[in-house]
Amino acid sequence: MAAAEGAVAPPPTAAPPPSPPRPKSPPGYPDLCGRRRLGAAVQVLDREIASLEADLQSLEGLESVSSCCQEVNEFVGTNPDPFIHTQN
Repeated sequence: MAAAEGAVAPPPTAAPPPSPPRPKSPPGYPDLCGRRRLGAAVQVLDREIASLEADLQSLEGLESVSSCCQEVNEFVGTNPDPFIHTQN
């Protein structure tokens, strides 16, 4: 059917107003440089922990310091110093 003569056409719809500008979001790809740097730092700390654990295990096998000091005190007390003159 043909449009009736004298009919008023609907007014054209107005375009929506432009949205206000927004700040840009960070890029979608991961920060590989920061991730690698953190991974390297974690590896260094893991190596240091392993080294300290090995040192701790080696120290557990040693005798206590107090017994060593006691032996030294007994030795020094029984043997006079050869460089000190006891005669006047």
